[in-house]
Amino acid sequence: MRITIPECKEVFGDDGDNNRTFLYVQIQLMIMVRGLHEQYHHLGIGEPDYAETAIIDDAVRALSSFYTLADLRQDYNSCAVILRSLVDKIAVLKLIYANPNDCERTFRHLVYCLDGIEERNNMLDKRIVKNEHITDKEFQELDAQMEGARINTRDSISFITSEIQNHQYFNENPDWVRTVIGKKKIWQYREKFRYDSSGKKVPSYSWKEMYKLIDNREGIASFYSAYLSQFVHGLSLSSLLFREDEDNFESLLSAGICLQGCIIEEVRCRYNGMERLKSNVTMSDFNVLFSILGKERQDKIIDGLKNILEIKAQDTD
Repeated sequence: MRITIPECKEVFGDDGDNNRTFLYVQIQLMIMVRGLHEQYHHLGIGEPDYAETAIIDDAVRALSSFYTLADLRQDYNSCAVILRSLVDKIAVLKLIYANPNDCERTFRHLVYCLDGIEERNNMLDKRIVKNEHITDKEFQELDAQMEGARINTRDSISFITSEIQNHQYFNENPDWVRTVIGKKKIWQYREKFRYDSSGKKVPSYSWKEMYKLIDNREGIASFYSAYLSQFVHGLSLSSLLFREDEDNFESLLSAGICLQGCIIEEVRCRYNGMERLKSNVTMSDFNVLFSILGKERQDKIIDGLKNILEIKAQDTD
């Protein structure tokens, strides 16, 4: 069954569809974030704005890939996998980076970064072994590359750990912070300085609970966590019980439009997104956007421009 979402009717009127709405919103989003990460790249990994703009940049590229695939109407499974990946990114944006409390935002960011960097370090700890399938020169070059990556990763761990130790939370409650950055990095903690009833463990959000930060309806959270997981993990629904259908792609696109909205809202609130949209847009961008609109909206824009020109002509007379 095909369901038209409000954004579709708002943009295109009665002749709209989710496919065109997604494309229209995506182009606006791409214009809005154009040059955004480059603006904050110099801050480095210790700063939340560096990481958030990198995640936004990555998510917008993934949304473009998602649309390219969905528009083909041939591979629902892969579309669902990309969508689930996007949901995870948006959940991280919501929990960590959309937080208006700068102190909390920075601390979660640092723990989140430490989690990823230490995981990389664990993977790099495994030494490569030369065999007959690789030449001496290739082995030496690869080994040197991996050693360089190890050094860089360990330096990053030292830097992030130092930043955490200098953070306000560490000064206020060092034992709790040490628990949070222990063997398991608990950037999903529910509340600062809180333990469970045992007084030893730090309660944390599950991924499904984090999905409710995107949409707190149980059905939507279950769609993100249970339904899309079938495709991510290659379970039976994805291969044996699923049939390709045009309307099924429309439903994925409607979910994608909601995720686009989450990114737009964050960029608008934190990075002055509407001003970025106005300053970044080019005449070429405008022509593309105008061409996507249905005739109903195009006529309204043309009528509006005509009215403006008529008023200006009257003022000139």
